[in-house]
Amino acid sequence: MLASVGQNAVLDKNELPDVDWGDNTEVAKYLLSLAPQDGTFGEGSLFDSSGYKIDLDELEKYTFNNNLHFKKKADALLTNSIKPAIDELGKIDKTFSKYRTEFQEVLVGTAAQESSLKYRDQFSNGPAKGLFQMEPNTHDDIWANVLAYKPKIAKLVMSFTNGGDLHSELRNNDKYAAAMAGLQYWRYRSQLSFIESPGAHSYAQDWKVYYNTTKGHGTTVQFIENYLKTQGKP
Repeated sequence: MLASVGQNAVLDKNELPDVDWGDNTEVAKYLLSLAPQDGTFGEGSLFDSSGYKIDLDELEKYTFNNNLHFKKKADALLTNSIKPAIDELGKIDKTFSKYRTEFQEVLVGTAAQESSLKYRDQFSNGPAKGLFQMEPNTHDDIWANVLAYKPKIAKLVMSFTNGGDLHSELRNNDKYAAAMAGLQYWRYRSQLSFIESPGAHSYAQDWKVYYNTTKGHGTTVQFIENYLKTQGKP
């Protein structure tokens, strides 16, 4: 992980530790693991137990580059999947049409929080699938208790699929998954705080209440951090 230079060391670009450099929590844990037992630090640097130094300017570059990459992935998901899904839903439903931007933003934040824009299967063999990490039971409930009573929307959403098993579509088809995630919020449209007051805190609050729920382990603080990363902010 560290390339020695005398008694100093800098990050070796070819041997980076398995750390998500855009995740402040992971970076903090990694840095703390390198700190000596007595907690001594050199100015502008951190030392491991061997007295080796990490160049913090180099670390900042990696963190910045990771955040930039994260934003590019968020922009791609927004452009290729979320916007098309919400725009088409907006042609049928006035709530999706009027609050198009708000739904797009809460969805990109949801994907960032739920999957870090890369994981399609839940950790520890959990049931959630796709970049929005929707559970099959939630997916099926939307079909049974929302779309069953909205045939025009149901027909449109079905047109987003490739004709496969819907749970597989949820995992692999981002446009379909975005529509289903949007509908999970939409079903509570009369209660959504981001409709009246859009912004990171409202998106986080509605995600926690109506998507992650009190049974989930995520926090609004985590959501806001991940949402801001989609905006290119540290």
